[in-house]
Amino acid sequence: FNNKKSSGGSSKKKDEDNNSYEKVRLEEHQVRKMMDAADEKIEAVLICLYFGGMRSFELLNATHSWFDFTKEEKIKVRIPAEYAKGKRGNRDSESLLIKKEFQEELQNFILKVHGCEEKDYKEFLKENKDSKYLFNFKKETEKNFKDLVTERWRLWEELRYVANEKTSLDKEYAENLSSHDFRGSHIQRVYDTIKDLKKTASVARHGSSETTEKYYLQEDEEEKLD
Repeated sequence: FNNKKSSGGSSKKKDEDNNSYEKVRLEEHQVRKMMDAADEKIEAVLICLYFGGMRSFELLNATHSWFDFTKEEKIKVRIPAEYAKGKRGNRDSESLLIKKEFQEELQNFILKVHGCEEKDYKEFLKENKDSKYLFNFKKETEKNFKDLVTERWRLWEELRYVANEKTSLDKEYAENLSSHDFRGSHIQRVYDTIKDLKKTASVARHGSSETTEKYYLQEDEEEKLD
């Protein structure tokens, strides 16, 4: 893990995604190690958060109808406007992409949530009209503000458990993990790959490149000078 302290809290106006906890940056091999140790639910969570850059609010409200597996190269996830938080005042839907290699894992998880493990996914889509929430971390949840606060905390606990107990990763960092660290790590990974701030902000679904740079990217001093 790589970690850094979050920026100071002197400004009252903070980005909607910025938090005061210590940020943890994860490498892909570390996330895959967690996936190997996790159950199907947390494995799907890790795919959505780390490989898709999904926000916890989006994850907790996700249904199977958001996932489009028909594309040849990527899985497309369409986030309805009411859950799209990336651009303030924007009432359009947003979308993100996930590696095609995770199609089987995500489809099997969706089938299990709906009790349709024995069905082919295309058959399931034809017959199923129910849009159950895929990720519940509270038995009785209405997905209101109070429920989502509880669910997000329980989500964090499960991620920390897998990181700490199942993979023997550094305890100090494992205990600081939050769901948002996986999204932040996804954004950092994108930037490290393409070295293009504007495109990275677009992938992150930020309304401003400044948000991406200020709150998500760790650059060395030489990069900052450039």
